[in-house]
Amino acid sequence: MLFNIDGKRMTHMPHKDDYDRWRANLSDAHYQAIIDELLRIFDKADEDDKVVRASYIPGSDWNGTVYQPIYHACGEQYDIAKLFFGMLVWEAVQLHGKDWIFIQEEGPSDRPFGKTYFRKK
Repeated sequence: MLFNIDGKRMTHMPHKDDYDRWRANLSDAHYQAIIDELLRIFDKADEDDKVVRASYIPGSDWNGTVYQPIYHACGEQYDIAKLFFGMLVWEAVQLHGKDWIFIQEEGPSDRPFGKTYFRKK
């Protein structure tokens, strides 16, 4: 389950209509490979008692990675692909089977930077 920093359980994905539109452009095989990789990352973070910073996961060059199909599913628009990636992380956390808390990180000029996830103890 996923909770915000105030302890409220998150039961729905924000911007679900956008998610559904981009997800329709991603094959089931690519989707599953991405989710499997994200679940592996969250398993490792849980095992090592570490946080997961979603924006650090894919890096800046997605070429040749499991994440490259996200870029193509979003019409090769990198800013949109980053949003969709964040939604896939959100979904993976929901599927993980353990309780996680997230905080929204702020970037320069108070622009949202990404989410940081940590295990709820």
